[in-house]
Amino acid sequence: MVEATDRTLIASSSSAVAAAATAGAAEAGPSYGAAAVPPSPPRAARLDAEEDEDEGDVCRICRNPGEADNPLRYPCACSGSIKYVHQECLLQWLNHSNARHCEVCKHPFSFSPVYAEDAPVRLPFQEFLVGMAMKACNVLQFFLRLAFVLSVWLLIIPFITFWIWRLTFVKSLGEAQRLFLSHMSAPLILTDCLHGFLLSASIVFIFLGATSLRDYFRHLVKLEETMLKGTKKVKKARRSCC
Repeated sequence: MVEATDRTLIASSSSAVAAAATAGAAEAGPSYGAAAVPPSPPRAARLDAEEDEDEGDVCRICRNPGEADNPLRYPCACSGSIKYVHQECLLQWLNHSNARHCEVCKHPFSFSPVYAEDAPVRLPFQEFLVGMAMKACNVLQFFLRLAFVLSVWLLIIPFITFWIWRLTFVKSLGEAQRLFLSHMSAPLILTDCLHGFLLSASIVFIFLGATSLRDYFRHLVKLEETMLKGTKKVKKARRSCC
């Protein structure tokens, strides 16, 4: 009886040990004779992380790091890899895009003039005269361009247009020469320019009207084709139902 009891206790203790070992194995996860190794990150992610660590802070335009004579700056509210930019790169981009704010964060850029250390406190009179002369030349150049454009569109082109239209009704070269010489006076030239301007405007309006009518008729044709296709589909559906 004692031996049977001892055997029962031994069997119970063996079962308890086996159950504890099974529970420990279940908590620890699958075991294949070695410790479980965590999965390694993908190769692309590791390469990107290594490149980011090696790259450091770079300009978001030219992708080059900062230097002693050309440092990186952060003039807007952007963060991350697009935070820094070279001043020269930023100025070139703004001149190219005609923008005055960041296209990502919409932060306006502000610039302040930086003078050299040996710059004088007051501008010399000679430099002042040179600057005023350059500004006057720029203003004069602008008005000359404006006068040239206005004279071309309001005088030269209308005058040529009117005389082309008038010479189409002339039968001989001598008659055309006499007609042209008889209109060589300032009032008649201005009158011809006015008539030519009205003629050119009429030609432009006729061309635009014809183009609009063409597009309108094309739209009507497409709409009619769409309605015909819809009618055919409805008829086919009715036939299939019958």
